[in-house]
Amino acid sequence: MKKKVIAAIICGVALVGSVYWANTTNADLNNTGRFAALQSQSDENPSSDKIAVRGNDIKISEAEVNESEKFYMANGESEQTAKKDALNNLKEYYALYAEAQKKGYSVTEDEVDNYLDELKKQMSEAANKDDVQAVISAYGNEDDYWKYMKKVYMKRLVVMKYTKDLEKDFASEYKQKNGDSDYEQAWESKFDQIKKDAVSRENFQ
Repeated sequence: MKKKVIAAIICGVALVGSVYWANTTNADLNNTGRFAALQSQSDENPSSDKIAVRGNDIKISEAEVNESEKFYMANGESEQTAKKDALNNLKEYYALYAEAQKKGYSVTEDEVDNYLDELKKQMSEAANKDDVQAVISAYGNEDDYWKYMKKVYMKRLVVMKYTKDLEKDFASEYKQKNGDSDYEQAWESKFDQIKKDAVSRENFQ
C-alpha cells in the first residue's frame, strides 16, 4: 500500500519538532492544499535577506518567518498566532543549528543530494501525489523547488544529526535508570528544555 507523504517532509520550511501534519481523507480541505494555496498567493522571495531577528550567531529573515507562518495558518491558526508560533519555532531551530555547528556537526553536498533523492522517491510513490505536486507548483517549478530544498536541507540535516545524538545520549542514561517507562514523554520534555536553553543562549534581538 502506498503511503501519503506528510507536508512536513515535502514543504520547504526548515522546522524541527513542530509542524507534523495529519493526513485527511478530504482532498479539497487538506492542510497540504491550504499551504499550497497560501504559498501560490505570495509574491515574496523565500531567499529574501530582510532580517526579522538576530541572535549571537545567526539571523532569521522575514521571508522565512512569513513562509513558516503559512504552515500554521493552513493548520487553522489565526495570522497573529501563526506568526508568533512561526518565529518561536524558527528561533529554536536556528539556535540548535548554531550549537550543532559549534560542536562540529556538518553535512556534505552528497549527503544532502542522497537525502533529497530518497524524498523524491517517496514523493513519486506517495498516495497523495496530487497534493505533493500542488506544493511543488506553488514554488514556481520543480527545479526551483529542489534548489530551495537543497538550501533548506544543508542546514536541516545538520540539526537532525545533532538532535539524533542528543536523544541517543539521553536514551542511554534514561533507560539505564528507568527502562522504557514513559520514555517518549521524558524525551519530549528534555528536548523542549534543550531548545529553550539554546534560544536563551542565542540572545535573540
